[in-house]
Amino acid sequence: MTCFLQDLVNLIQRYLEPLRSKTFLSHDEMEQLFGSVYRIFQFHRLFLQSLENIIERTVMAFGPTDDILRVRL
Repeated sequence: MTCFLQDLVNLIQRYLEPLRSKTFLSHDEMEQLFGSVYRIFQFHRLFLQSLENIIERTVMAFGPTDDILRVRL
């Protein structure tokens, strides 16, 4: 897991989940304020998995070589 994803997990686990259990914000208010954090996390988690799968397939197809890792888009 990348540092960015781990930071999002920490944000969700340490701040957003405990905040959900408090009664001063309604579900709709929580969704308005923090709903995008969950969507951003889900997108980046899936995006990272896709990239890792592509890299794995590329290495399997061409063999483990440093040249593949030097390719820039």
